[in-house]
Amino acid sequence: YPNPFTVTGGEAGEDWVYEEESQTLRILTSRVTAISGGMGTSADEEPFSGRVVLADHIALIELTLEGVECRVTAGKAFDLGRENDVTLLLRSGAENLFESGEGWAGVSLGDGTSLLVDCPEARESSRNPAGTLTASGGAGGAGIGRYSGGGRGRTGRIRIRGGAVTAV
Repeated sequence: YPNPFTVTGGEAGEDWVYEEESQTLRILTSRVTAISGGMGTSADEEPFSGRVVLADHIALIELTLEGVECRVTAGKAFDLGRENDVTLLLRSGAENLFESGEGWAGVSLGDGTSLLVDCPEARESSRNPAGTLTASGGAGGAGIGRYSGGGRGRTGRIRIRGGAVTAV
């Protein structure tokens, strides 16, 4: 499975890695600043979807989503890791979609992780269309939040400042 993502910032193998077997883009440091893509075609010309995982303990990371689509039937589509303070910036006019498997949130927050979603380009000028973020959890999972398993009762901070956000 070739890498279906385009990564801006950082160095491959040091700041991010793509694991072909699991079709997973692992972001390891905050030097990665933007991503796009997510849907690909295998060597056998079969469509497939990648997934995005932030490493635990990155701390502060600001990541621009420039049109990312991840639709997985099992597991998490977008895992924000643990102990991270994540800002997702939606590129004006870009559509981003995350669909996870049963029991998982479309955008999943681990222990100690907070999330801010914003689209500053649209807030700064009414001529710029808002970027969109659509997150769908699998059966029993939130659109944006924690998975339906052992994390029940724990809270995380989720703020939406800008953009068009739909969580199912």
